[in-house]
Amino acid sequence: MTKPNEDWLVVVHRRDAKVGPVANDVRAMLHGVSGNVSFISWGNHKATNAYADVANVILAGTLYYRTSYYEALTRLAKGRKASDGIITKAERERTQMGEHRHLVLQALCRGAVRRCDGDKCHPMNAYVIASVRSGIRDALSDIFPGCLVEDWKPVPNELRGEAKKAFDHIKSWFDFSRPGERLTFRSVVKDTGINKSTFTRDVRRDDDYIEALAAEGIIEHGDGKYMTCYRRVG
Repeated sequence: MTKPNEDWLVVVHRRDAKVGPVANDVRAMLHGVSGNVSFISWGNHKATNAYADVANVILAGTLYYRTSYYEALTRLAKGRKASDGIITKAERERTQMGEHRHLVLQALCRGAVRRCDGDKCHPMNAYVIASVRSGIRDALSDIFPGCLVEDWKPVPNELRGEAKKAFDHIKSWFDFSRPGERLTFRSVVKDTGINKSTFTRDVRRDDDYIEALAAEGIIEHGDGKYMTCYRRVG
């Protein structure tokens, strides 16, 4: 809506194997200016020049595969059979990041950036919604050398009450912590005086709270089955 007279391409996940329901939901919020907004799905995000003049592309969520897929792909690339031993976490994560880069490159290159202007590409604005855990934000400057990466925050977080108290404490703690240090949920509850049940049931499930922490590079972490603490990534 900030650029209603420009063309847009939105790459989305299919719902019930169709793009239509997602596209209809978005168009319903565009107040009649949806004629210049096109949609394609992950899985159809490559091998088309139909949107090569579009200067605004949104990746409305990125594509992630199962852990078993990344392990299988790593084994295939290395020619390592199951009987040849394990694939380490570091090896699998390198493959996973390679796939993230490939998918983002292919999807965004449906737009104007795929076209050449001498030895440079055409300018384009890309809006990427991705998990903080994925590392995609930090990889963008490698995928597109010379690009400008900025935080995109179309809707501000409105933290109140216990969620704001917890966020302020956690952000302050990490601002003064050493790299790699972790802050346990137990410590947050103790230091803020927030009721444990309220913290678990309400605060940790608050979307604005989760997004505000993610914007600071802070995510939940656990070495086992359950999340037990926060850590800062990147």
